[in-house]
Amino acid sequence: MLLKLFFLISTLTSSFISTTHSSHTKCLQHEKALLLQLKKELIFDSSFSTKLVQWNQTDDCCSWHGVGCDTAGNVVSLQLENEAISDGVGDSSSLLRLKHLQKLNLAYKNFNSPPIPRGIHNLNYLTHLNLSNAGFGGQVPAEITSLRRLISLDISNDY
Repeated sequence: MLLKLFFLISTLTSSFISTTHSSHTKCLQHEKALLLQLKKELIFDSSFSTKLVQWNQTDDCCSWHGVGCDTAGNVVSLQLENEAISDGVGDSSSLLRLKHLQKLNLAYKNFNSPPIPRGIHNLNYLTHLNLSNAGFGGQVPAEITSLRRLISLDISNDY
């Protein structure tokens, strides 16, 4: 009896595990379109890029390096540190239309001292924002205070 119970539990457990691992969330088409638009907007050195350079039309954007998605297929994380980006993040950036974004890392960029975009307040779900050593200039926009879920903000500079 105990052996049958063990077999039943093992079967159910392995069935559950294989079901959860085989169902991969695919990114939503409008999220993928925003990421591809962002790639076009950004000025980056493709010879130093390890993430952006690999983003393409055919792959599922949830599997792209630097992109994280939730179970619904919304982009919730962008980890674009050290991507040799020099420009392209402004108030009209597609980045600011990724409404479900929770984590954004643009650390170690070479932005030419533009201000942090005022439209950052559009990212209502943002919990972690890393702009350290990114080359943003000017004052931190007051709009950043409207990010009520923000837990971590790094705007430090080593220079």
